[in-house]
Amino acid sequence: MRPRLNFIFYLAIGTLFVAFWIPYVPGTVCYGADQDANDAAIGKSTEPSSDEPNSVVEIKTQTDQNDVSTEPAPEAGSGSRRTPFWATPKMIAFYVIVGIAIIAVVGWFLLKSTGRTRLGMRQTLSQDEDLAGGEFLIVFNWTQKVLYLPTVIASFIAALFMYFLDYDPALPLSSEVVRIIEIVGGVWFAIFFFNFLIEEYNIRLMVIVLSLVSIGFLLLLLILFECMGSFFRLFKHLDVFISWKGFLLAGFIGLLTIVVSWIKGLFYYVVVTPNYLNLQEGLTETGKQIARRDFHTSVDTTDLAERLFGFGKIIVTFKQSEKEPITLYVWRIGAKAKKLEEMGTKTIVT
Repeated sequence: MRPRLNFIFYLAIGTLFVAFWIPYVPGTVCYGADQDANDAAIGKSTEPSSDEPNSVVEIKTQTDQNDVSTEPAPEAGSGSRRTPFWATPKMIAFYVIVGIAIIAVVGWFLLKSTGRTRLGMRQTLSQDEDLAGGEFLIVFNWTQKVLYLPTVIASFIAALFMYFLDYDPALPLSSEVVRIIEIVGGVWFAIFFFNFLIEEYNIRLMVIVLSLVSIGFLLLLLILFECMGSFFRLFKHLDVFISWKGFLLAGFIGLLTIVVSWIKGLFYYVVVTPNYLNLQEGLTETGKQIARRDFHTSVDTTDLAERLFGFGKIIVTFKQSEKEPITLYVWRIGAKAKKLEEMGTKTIVT
């Protein structure tokens, strides 16, 4: 755990250093461009005139000869108030970066002495003489939304494609551009719908076989009644139109869900050894140890579609009936199931 925490610390320090100096580098958008733009907008020159170096801007007001205004003359630039540099959007973004860096540094100092992550536990068990041969298994519970990873990848690819597609949304689109947009949206929707079916339903082998037979029978009927073309033309009315920002947002939301699940798994995980089971439940040493005789494990890979993605379930049940079973949705279920079988036949004498 120490090398990884050191890496996080130095990364936070580097981010803080870069974020601190960028706004003060001449020529950057944070330093000079906004000031020149604001000066041009209010009509105020930042340099004195070359013809009249000591000239002063005078404001003349037209008044009627019979009516003398008692109001004082407005000051220069008062018509369009200039935003202070410290309140510009770029400086606000700079404050956010600094805040994130500070939080990362504080978190590093806290976790350095008290943290007990899954990665650190793996390193600790690897150095144990009794478990040096890798006779342990560390697993955590993935969210089932990880099955939407193909949709996340497709979202980023579609966003990139739509970004470089040369068209103006404010102008009428040509038929060729509309066709390309519909194809991109249709492919993305098909991938999303496929992931939805896998995540929502328990697809067994019998379900897959029945689905293939039903689809084949439907295509045979369409061919016999010569309505294959009419059937597929129905999908043209979907008109899935999503901008590159929409695809990008969908990709980031899906990726954030998966990343949050992985981060949670750093502190909530299960360690299985030939002699005991350790339940880790928090950032520090909070956990439970259960002897081997008081629990047993089982593997569930009945969902064939999830198994093709490499996912399955490890179920931990306890002899004491008041304890609820623990179901862990894990990746690389094949290797983990093999490891559980090997440890189930071994007992380490200490």
